[in-house]
Amino acid sequence: METSFRLAAAPTKPIVGVVRDRDTKKPLAGVTIQSHAIGMVGFDIARTTTDAEGRYRLAGLPKAENCSIMGDPG
Repeated sequence: METSFRLAAAPTKPIVGVVRDRDTKKPLAGVTIQSHAIGMVGFDIARTTTDAEGRYRLAGLPKAENCSIMGDPG
């Protein structure tokens, strides 16, 4: 028996940035960055953590107006 699988994914555009301390402007490492669909509490669309230079990259987000991005310094 042969099994095949195809997935047609919609185009996405990565969101990239740097998280910095408000006062010192120094980059913050280890901050969790996540996207939520508004109205879908507890449902993460994408999640990542900032690197040593405070950089992050969220990939796979759908084109939508009801998404938000937030950071949690933990």
